[in-house]
Amino acid sequence: MSTKHTPGPWAVVRTHTNAVQIVHAECDQSVLATLNTTGKNNRDHAMKRALLMAGAPELLAALRYLTEMAQFTANGKHNCPEIHGALAEARAAIAKVQP
Repeated sequence: MSTKHTPGPWAVVRTHTNAVQIVHAECDQSVLATLNTTGKNNRDHAMKRALLMAGAPELLAALRYLTEMAQFTANGKHNCPEIHGALAEARAAIAKVQP
């Protein structure tokens, strides 16, 4: 599968104007997104949103790996119906972010 997004890792940085940016952590620190903020509460919320966004590549990779391991378990001796439901939910979440 080809990746249509900027691969991680991504990082969060604050600018001198209190905006929050998501940047590519390993390459040239190119800016992927900027969340403008005003007021302390808005900055706190922007930081939380930015941290979640920055973690997206790693979260997706972990979910894919977990899906593979759960499928392996579901196909093995320890078959349990709950795993199939969890796999369906995980696959649906992955499908939402794939091109």
